[in-house]
Formats: sequence, C-alpha cells, structure tokens
Amino acid sequence: MTTRMTLKQAAAAGVLMLGLGSPAGATLNNLEGAAEVSRLTLKATTQQTVYARECDQCPLLTLSIDAQTQYLDGRRATNLARVAGRTRGATVFFHPKTFKVTRVAFWRQP
Repeated sequence: MTTRMTLKQAAAAGVLMLGLGSPAGATLNNLEGAAEVSRLTLKATTQQTVYARECDQCPLLTLSIDAQTQYLDGRRATNLARVAGRTRGATVFFHPKTFKVTRVAFWRQP
C-alpha cells in the first residue's frame, strides 16, 4: 500500500512538473514602474515633468504628469491642489513604455 501511494504521488508530481514547465519560455511584462523621490515638489498644474531614478545606479528618467495622474497622501486619495507646493518624499508610479505617471504616493510625515 505504501508503494502504491508513492507511485501515485510520483505520477502526480510528474504531471505537475510537465504542466509548470511549459510556460518557461514566457516573457514577463512590466506593467508599472516605480521610482522613489526623496524631495518632490509639485506645481498646481496638471502638465509637468518629474525626474527620477528607479535605483541609485539607474539612468535618470523623465516622467510626465497629466490630468489622469492620481495622488495619494499616505494611504488616502487626495488631489493635486492639496499636495502642490509642499516638498515631501514620494513614490512615483509610471507606465514603463510611455513614462506617463499613473500615481504619486506621498510618504507620511514622521
């Protein structure tokens, strides 16, 4: 009985491995990029540019803010008028192909 269970388990594992092995050639697509900015000050206009890096050694990115950009203050949704003019750290999320900013998440003040 123990041998039969082991054979069933081995067969199930083999089927599972074959099923998982097939998408190995699949490519991963980045749906969203993110960059941290330690000091970000936004103007009260919907059309503006943010310069940021995804890492310290990464190239400088030119990101575009437009009317569709969303804003978060901590975890709360807010609008551009409430965050404009203040200098704070933020994570800037953007579309990796168009470099358009999808949302800006300002960090909470300590």
